[in-house]
Amino acid sequence: LADGKSIYINSVYDPVREAERWAAQVEVKPSDLVILFGLGLGYHLKELMKKITPGVQVFVIEPSPYVMRLAREQEICRQALSHPDVFLVENWTAFKAVYQDYGSRWRNLRFTKIPCYTRMYPEDYQEIIKRVSRELNSLLVDRCTVLKSCLLYTSDAADELDGVDLGGR
Repeated sequence: LADGKSIYINSVYDPVREAERWAAQVEVKPSDLVILFGLGLGYHLKELMKKITPGVQVFVIEPSPYVMRLAREQEICRQALSHPDVFLVENWTAFKAVYQDYGSRWRNLRFTKIPCYTRMYPEDYQEIIKRVSRELNSLLVDRCTVLKSCLLYTSDAADELDGVDLGGR
């Protein structure tokens, strides 16, 4: 860290137990899109994968090229990353590029993080939160615009029917 202090990505005593506790708090439903901020050494992802059902996609955003390289050397991480619905990316731009190939499923978004990552990469974390929020707001505006257009069309159609004789009704 900038202040010279160290943060461990995983527990130095029992990283598996730590990841199990973390994963127990993460709710995943069928067809969710899960964004995991931070890969660590793969313990958290491995536990999260135990909750994944068909149709769930997991996008892992790992801001550190060093951690990404180190994690890929760990068997525990290689197993989780080999899953066809798990995607490892290094930033928002890479996430958007991969995500756009898989369609829009923002309505089932689950955002979670490895706890220490908000302290290790606060700027990256805030940027991801800001971008996800912006994307969700844009989607909401788009949907509201479509709904408003539908309502106006229906109202106009109903107004046109006022002068139509529907056979004595």
